[in-house]
Amino acid sequence: MLRLSLVRHAKSSWKNDLLSDHDRPLKTRGISDSGMIAQKISDLGLIPPVIFCSTALRSQLTVQLMNEIFALPEEQIRYDQVLYRAWADSILDYVKKEAKNDHIMVVGHNPGVHQLVEKLTDSRIEKFQTCAYASIVFDCNSWDDVQDGRGKLDHYIYPRMFY
Repeated sequence: MLRLSLVRHAKSSWKNDLLSDHDRPLKTRGISDSGMIAQKISDLGLIPPVIFCSTALRSQLTVQLMNEIFALPEEQIRYDQVLYRAWADSILDYVKKEAKNDHIMVVGHNPGVHQLVEKLTDSRIEKFQTCAYASIVFDCNSWDDVQDGRGKLDHYIYPRMFY
């Protein structure tokens, strides 16, 4: 069995319009949501052994805050430009190429993350909110065998569910 965990970065700040999209930090709410969702993931017993993350500052900060709960060694977190603004197919291609573990987490952006969840599970999610977490399981042992519609969405949580 394989598990793909997908997270959309936490709520980012638009305060400084001189910053590029890539360099936007998190809002205060994004900071608190990151830790809260990480704790919920930990409570579910679903801390991933490896995380692949977009290089956008808001994604990196989301992962760093989540890792305060996860406590993964830094070498188990990889930041990659390919995941910045990646579409669903690009994310899945990346996973198939890079994943060596039976459970991985990808932290990225909409619409790609949202599309990938729906594509792999045939589920419909009205809005994949900031800092939302989806866990998809596949009844196979190789990432090369992961196909559209073959995944089961076993967890979907987002911050507003808890306040």
